[in-house]
Amino acid sequence: MRRLLWIGCGLAIVQQATGINTVNYYPPTILEKSGLGVSASLVATIGVGVTSVLTTVLGIWLLGYLGRRKMLIIGFSGVAGSQALLAIVFMLPQSDAVSYTIMAAMMLFVAFVQCFIGTCVWLLLSEIFPLAIRGFAMGVAVFALWTVNAAISFAFPILNNAMGSTGTFALFVAVNLVSLGFVRKFVPETKGRSLEELEADFRAESESKVPVASN
Repeated sequence: MRRLLWIGCGLAIVQQATGINTVNYYPPTILEKSGLGVSASLVATIGVGVTSVLTTVLGIWLLGYLGRRKMLIIGFSGVAGSQALLAIVFMLPQSDAVSYTIMAAMMLFVAFVQCFIGTCVWLLLSEIFPLAIRGFAMGVAVFALWTVNAAISFAFPILNNAMGSTGTFALFVAVNLVSLGFVRKFVPETKGRSLEELEADFRAESESKVPVASN
């Protein structure tokens, strides 16, 4: 049970560690740094919001067809790729092409998070915890989620000023690659499996790691 709790908290943390709220809370700041004017940045912010809504709906639909692990692996790979693109493009001289590429990369970033990670993490949290601890475990995981949310939201302007947009997004690339490794190593597939099957698998895995005493 303890391992399931750690996995749940880990899922909550890596969801927020994507940096999604840097785009949700600071899109005009990011877009103005790309060279877009204030008015254009505000219009682009609306585009980011529309992308978020549409890809969330698509993600809900995909949950019925793709495994949870597969969705998360696609999501974190796509997030790392789109953030790497942002880090590279922010190094280029300002131009209309650069500005629109940054806007497109931001929308791609949002699409991967909302479609493949956001909806999937919440569903996984409801699936991995046994009924006996679900209320407590969900509470702990959600607390971890909002704590990381707040930390990244407060840290982003400081990081952006200290490291620049390229350095900040490069840091998020590294974080998301670590998150991808976490998913590959620790997160179980829950699609089409009962809680009893998951518990039995975890129990068998734990017992296999207990060293056998030799005479």
